[in-house]
Amino acid sequence: MERYTRKEVKLDTDRREYLMKLLSTSPLNSQERKRIEVLLLLGRGIHTEPEVAHLAQVSVSQVKLLKKRYALYDGHLHDVVFRKRRTDNQKRVLTPFVEQTIFQLVLSPPPPPASKWSSRLIAKELVKGDIVDSISHMSIARLLRNKLTPSLGGE
Repeated sequence: MERYTRKEVKLDTDRREYLMKLLSTSPLNSQERKRIEVLLLLGRGIHTEPEVAHLAQVSVSQVKLLKKRYALYDGHLHDVVFRKRRTDNQKRVLTPFVEQTIFQLVLSPPPPPASKWSSRLIAKELVKGDIVDSISHMSIARLLRNKLTPSLGGE
């Protein structure tokens, strides 16, 4: 995100009424409702960030992020409350087929001279075998950690 200078959330009567109207009439998900509550509390100017976080039951970092977004969007409340949907339409790399291929690779012996599979080696093999155009070794590591690591819960 870009740098911002204004750190205060100032709500005039019209903006406060707009937020109150959104709360009462619009179908909102819980995150949008919390953002509005935080903005209304910040707009009063009488609470500190930790107090606002406690009153709205969110983290202090979420309050700071909302203040930052308010400054970044120059006070345009709609852009602050409602998150923008992803528009890049990027296809998911880790499809079920790719995941299955990764698990098959892990269970097979690695190519010489490697003695064991690494996430980087798996990524290179997937690209070399035309399974994917490109893939991050971190995506593979995350997949293996989440799918293959046993639960840490007690037995």
